[in-house]
Amino acid sequence: MISQKQNNMHWPEEETWRDWSLWLRVLGVTVALVGGFAFSFPNPLPLALVIVEPIVLAIVSAGLIRSWWAMLMVPVAFSVGFFLGNIFQMGGFDLESWVASGFEGVDILVIIGVVPIVIGVAIGTPIGKKIEQRLQH
Repeated sequence: MISQKQNNMHWPEEETWRDWSLWLRVLGVTVALVGGFAFSFPNPLPLALVIVEPIVLAIVSAGLIRSWWAMLMVPVAFSVGFFLGNIFQMGGFDLESWVASGFEGVDILVIIGVVPIVIGVAIGTPIGKKIEQRLQH
């Protein structure tokens, strides 16, 4: 007869996956943040590639997060990174000059940034969940 104590054994592979799982989720948010920062700088690519770039970034980031919370976290992290990049380019945060410029860059963020990010998250999250299921079995 197997005692209850032996039945609750944890395998080392499970604990290793749980440890990696947290770090992969943090990496997913970091990828979105750094991607938004890099996206705020002038891009020499054609417009078609500029739109594909955030979609690929979101697929990777949502695949690393592997949760529907990525629908909230990835666009927010991307937007924060984008605004930090704009602040870095302006040499600091000056609200008056930003208002005088008509909030330059915000329309680009919404049209070319956030909409493709949401599309990419909708594609990347199920892929990440499938990968997680395969790794756990």
